[in-house]
Amino acid sequence: MKLCITCQGTALESKVDERFGRAPYFLIVDRETKEFHAVRNAALTAGRGAGVVAAQILSDLGVEALVTGIVGPNAFHALKAARIKVYEGASEIDTAAAALGKFTQGVYRGASGTGGRSGGGGGAREILPAFGVFARPSRYEGLPTGVVEAMACGVRGVATAVNAVSDVVVPGETGLLVPPDDPRALAGALNSLLGDPGRAAAMGRLGRERAIAQFGWPAIAAQTAVLYSELAG
Repeated sequence: MKLCITCQGTALESKVDERFGRAPYFLIVDRETKEFHAVRNAALTAGRGAGVVAAQILSDLGVEALVTGIVGPNAFHALKAARIKVYEGASEIDTAAAALGKFTQGVYRGASGTGGRSGGGGGAREILPAFGVFARPSRYEGLPTGVVEAMACGVRGVATAVNAVSDVVVPGETGLLVPPDDPRALAGALNSLLGDPGRAAAMGRLGRERAIAQFGWPAIAAQTAVLYSELAG
């Protein structure tokens, strides 16, 4: 049986990547021979429909089962059509080796194609990876949660440079910022990302790294601990 684990690197010691279509690598494991090899995800730079493209890649590789964090509806249907069983729930806390062990123990649930929601509605982690570009043309923002969520999903984005948005997005590195109420600038920034998939993919990777490092739960917990320690004297 050929099993695929979505990974951030090329070894069994690499961390799992929870995103199916946007994972940098697919670790292909032959459960009979215990041999494995990594395949770079060519769908990573796809403007849209990365999950569907990734499903075709796995089908061409003869993969029979997939272990990942979560799979969007379109990608799920493509995987189902290719007769690839989908197992969700893998976490970036785990290495590929740990994920393989959990799969063997039956820890992961079989996916239903609804992202774990009975109504079939999608959450940010299921919907955002399908975006070619994320746009947030706000006139006012507090902490731009939508921008942080898009970055965490590896989606390159364009936002307006208002309030705390500039604290989240590093212009030209993790996304693009434009002035508010300037539709020409917004359209130009969006077109520049759509027309340069390589640059957009690089921004997506850097944006994801920044979102996790600055706004992930471990980072928030550490910052909260420091704050309480300071208040306690």
